[in-house]
Amino acid sequence: MKAINEKRVAYLYEAVTLGTVRAAADKLNVAPSAVSRQIALLEDELAMTLIERHRKGVTVTEAGELVLRYYRESLANEEDCVAKLQALKGLQRGHIQLAVGEGFVGDLMAGPLPEFHRHYPQITVGITTAGSNEVVRMVESDEAHIGLLFQPGNHPGIRSQAISRQPTCVIVHPEHELVALAGQGLLVWRSCWNIRWRYRKVISVFVSYWLWWSSGSSSALHR
Repeated sequence: MKAINEKRVAYLYEAVTLGTVRAAADKLNVAPSAVSRQIALLEDELAMTLIERHRKGVTVTEAGELVLRYYRESLANEEDCVAKLQALKGLQRGHIQLAVGEGFVGDLMAGPLPEFHRHYPQITVGITTAGSNEVVRMVESDEAHIGLLFQPGNHPGIRSQAISRQPTCVIVHPEHELVALAGQGLLVWRSCWNIRWRYRKVISVFVSYWLWWSSGSSSALHR
């Protein structure tokens, strides 16, 4: 048995719906013989009788009804798919998954996300907090649609849509309390967070220190 030919099923559908081959031919703007030929080819391909022909027109067989049910469901699924695509195109519904560094969460919740929800109430948003390397991995593997992170670096599989350059620098008096860090323990982010590399690089210019504790949580470090 061959695959179902959608075009031929369309001819069958019109003939059964309208009751006669001629009526189907008029609607499809083809010759009645073309409709009959397409239905006959479909019956041959499926090795089943799909309609019964009589003087007043055609009636569908049990096998033909199964084919038509399949066709109606296909049309319904197509219409549903098109409607959903149009909804996505107009940002009326859908889901956006964000992967962000923990430091971004507060700012997102304070303004951008509530404002986005006000404009697009049918779109759901998921947020996963992760280190810089994990954020990049999630975007590359399509586990997240958008990633927000510090010091992203260059990744061949990632395209930066927006970048805000915020240089990190320290200018202090020789007696500033930062100098007192010399020889003291330091709490920093884990190595998966690029901001750790940035701050250690800056501080190392001024003082020497030993790493006492690292964490992936900014809340833990604040405490």
